[in-house]
Amino acid sequence: MLTLLVMEYVLDEVKVEGDFLIDTNNGSTNASRFTAGTMTICGDFTQKYSASSVYGSYGFNASDKHIVILPGKQMQEIKFEKYPSSHFNNLKLVGDINKNYKFTPENCWNSLSVYETQEDLEKSLEAEKPNATENPSATENPATSDLPEMTKEPQGTGNPTETENPDTTNAPGTTNTPQPTTAQFFSTEQPSIPTVGTIIMDDNEQVSASYKLLSTDQVSYEAASDKNITKAVIPATITKDGNTYKVTSISNNAFSGCNKLQSVTIGKNVTNTGNNAFSKCKKLKKIVIPANVKKIGKRTFYGCKNLKIISIKTKKLKSKSVGAQAFKGIHKKAVIKVPKKQKKTYKS
Repeated sequence: MLTLLVMEYVLDEVKVEGDFLIDTNNGSTNASRFTAGTMTICGDFTQKYSASSVYGSYGFNASDKHIVILPGKQMQEIKFEKYPSSHFNNLKLVGDINKNYKFTPENCWNSLSVYETQEDLEKSLEAEKPNATENPSATENPATSDLPEMTKEPQGTGNPTETENPDTTNAPGTTNTPQPTTAQFFSTEQPSIPTVGTIIMDDNEQVSASYKLLSTDQVSYEAASDKNITKAVIPATITKDGNTYKVTSISNNAFSGCNKLQSVTIGKNVTNTGNNAFSKCKKLKKIVIPANVKKIGKRTFYGCKNLKIISIKTKKLKSKSVGAQAFKGIHKKAVIKVPKKQKKTYKS
């Protein structure tokens, strides 16, 4: 049996007394289904991925106002099989994070709050408690509550008189039966707009990657959904729900540990690469850094021992904008090509 869990309102509450397992084995996505409300999990948490579709990697993609509470009354193990596509949004813990919890991977949340006692947590939740007006009432239909109220017509005016429409004159011994009025309702629900920090995917199902929303029109390449990829393309733009976003950066650890990655194409809109973006991609042999790149993060190509050709097209890099150990551990005979006018800059 398939069960769909959706938390969209700030007053939504779910409490799991034992272990919680979410498995998107049907290839669907839960992106934008955990956007508000509070979920308390007293046991272990596991996000499992059994789907063949890349969309299934978004099994627990929390964002916006969604909160997860881990009470820490016993040792709790937390595991995400498809991080960062799946992750916590606002995580609240009680007790010692090092003794009471085990996270795989570490830092699998957008924000973290740690409280010494349950009482401290409850005080914080009380202070953050939303007004009831933020949630539709039990008797209110959120899809139709904004529709104008229907006015009842005065009696006797619903049907035309005999003189108004002679064709409707009653046959002898019969009476007119009033016909029910059919009211057509239209949903006023608007499609959800992703907030900054939300992890999204390109509408192109062939693109096996996730992206983090940086602004209303920019995203960062967050991660390849498959660590065993041999070829990766970071596009100039992506499309999600009809909106186009520029891909302007590569996130920290985006390809870190992709041991089979051999080639990468970086889109023209990328301006910076995050820390450890390509760290220990041992089969990567060549990279072209495009013209708009202004910053290369720490250890970006650290440990890429077969990286032999580095072609730098940008003229916007400065010594201070290249992070420490960015190229440490690359091929001993690596050739770095730079624009002619920038040779002195790069040598210095």
